[in-house]
Amino acid sequence: MGIDGYIKKYGHLTFQEKEFNEVDNVILTVLSYIDFDGIIEDDERVPLREAGNMFFKRYDKKEIKTIFSTKAAIEMFKEIKDTRRYGDLILYDYVYKRSDEEQFCALTIDIDDRLSYISFEGTDELISGWAEDAAMSYKFPVPAQKDAIKYVNCIPLMNHRKYILGGHSKGGNLALVAGMYAHFWLSRKIIKIYSNDGPGLRNKEYYSHRYKRIEDIYELIIPKNCIVGLFLHPKKDKHVIDTLTFGPITHCTKFWTVEDDHFKEASLSHSSEKLDAILTTWLETYNYEEREEFINNILEIFKKCNIDSLLDIKETKLLGVINILKESTKLDKKSKDIILSLLTTSIDMMKKK
Repeated sequence: MGIDGYIKKYGHLTFQEKEFNEVDNVILTVLSYIDFDGIIEDDERVPLREAGNMFFKRYDKKEIKTIFSTKAAIEMFKEIKDTRRYGDLILYDYVYKRSDEEQFCALTIDIDDRLSYISFEGTDELISGWAEDAAMSYKFPVPAQKDAIKYVNCIPLMNHRKYILGGHSKGGNLALVAGMYAHFWLSRKIIKIYSNDGPGLRNKEYYSHRYKRIEDIYELIIPKNCIVGLFLHPKKDKHVIDTLTFGPITHCTKFWTVEDDHFKEASLSHSSEKLDAILTTWLETYNYEEREEFINNILEIFKKCNIDSLLDIKETKLLGVINILKESTKLDKKSKDIILSLLTTSIDMMKKK
């Protein structure tokens, strides 16, 4: 079953009756995709059920954004808002920022009187939003990472709460970085960090004392047909899970397979293993300046092929990218070979289960 099946099965049980688990973690990540502007004001604490009623009263179906990840988040929000398990959760400290250089959103959710979950928004399907994710390969910290660190370090030290940090896609990376750079006494309040198919870190950050400090509480969950969660994860053990479908669309958590109250274990697909090897080679081959130039060239080619969204990444359009790539004079043979390998592997991933 999918996450919707889990909600139907356990939505009637409170967190006192059934403790928080990895599936609940993924469900709470969708809340940071929701537009709570004007619903959760500064210094307000709003029950999830009330926030949901306000949201769906304010927006009719035509007004709700059609970007796939946001649409999926809204559908799940509607499923959970009237349940005993999630309806009384308290939402507050909603922060949203968007500019040409940054996409950032965070939200704090009180699960009970002792435990809170901080949810960081991921990147939607627009290619423009992935530029900041790609920049993580040559720059640290990027603007969203700076804001995530600032957000967590505003937690009051004198409360008696414990915290779980989590996010989907880029939000998983923000949870990781925020945990790494939490002030020492605050870091003792953080009991778990979840990255749900999120990119990782450059080696410089991975081999730092800050990563070592949170390594034991950090968990990376990725689908078996993974693309995003393989990026910049040179050493972390990966919790690979099964999916209800295949291809790049499995980045969306609604397609992750649940068994009872946990995700179904799986092995990384052959295509993802091949992709992982290609990405590792790329990281070992290029320095930071070369990575920036390489990524900018790929984004330029995507633009020429009218690929504006992950949903545009189809076999026919990728073949068009390959044709433009072959004619490109900006890329050397080494770069072309790596991009061709990435593209052909992505096409293969779309064809195979």
